[in-house]
Amino acid sequence: MKKLTDFANIAQLQTYIKDWNSLTGLSAAITDLDGNCLTTAIPESCSTYHAEDALTELTLGEESIGSMLYGTPADYTDDPSVSVQILHSLLTLAINNQYETSQLNTRLQTYKDSITTLSSLINAIIEKSHALDKIESKQRMLALNASIEAARAGEAGKGFAVVADEVGKLASVSDEINTAIKDTMTDMADLVEKISAPEHPVI
Repeated sequence: MKKLTDFANIAQLQTYIKDWNSLTGLSAAITDLDGNCLTTAIPESCSTYHAEDALTELTLGEESIGSMLYGTPADYTDDPSVSVQILHSLLTLAINNQYETSQLNTRLQTYKDSITTLSSLINAIIEKSHALDKIESKQRMLALNASIEAARAGEAGKGFAVVADEVGKLASVSDEINTAIKDTMTDMADLVEKISAPEHPVI
């Protein structure tokens, strides 16, 4: 169940009611579904309204979200129905707009949080790729040392020479893959930075 206090800008709704009160001389307030008074047009509580005051339901889409309580002063002689309907329409529109804005802000915050998480993951992968640089360097050194030892061993070291050659090839392939990963991660990091920039229209 949605609650007005979870998303509504009560101060803004209060301003609408005060302006309406100044124009019409009528009093009004918004209550939540539990009957709690959230706003009043003048410094008074909802309990001071007279018994003849009426309740007008406020809805968020098709869901009831609260009520608009209104009342007329003792010397009021005009029919208040038109004025009340105008305020009701204004408040309903404002409440629905505030809810949509709240939902949009929530989605944008989720989007920003996801971008931050993605950026952290990209940086972590880049850090891991730097560690692979060290491994690749050690593989090359191992292959070189193995080749030297194989050459010293002569005929007996031929099998070892083949292994050394394969280790060298593996180091080269690892270097190519690691370089490609770093290039891709760098491109992704640049893209994330552009998306999360303050001037980006989505943010």
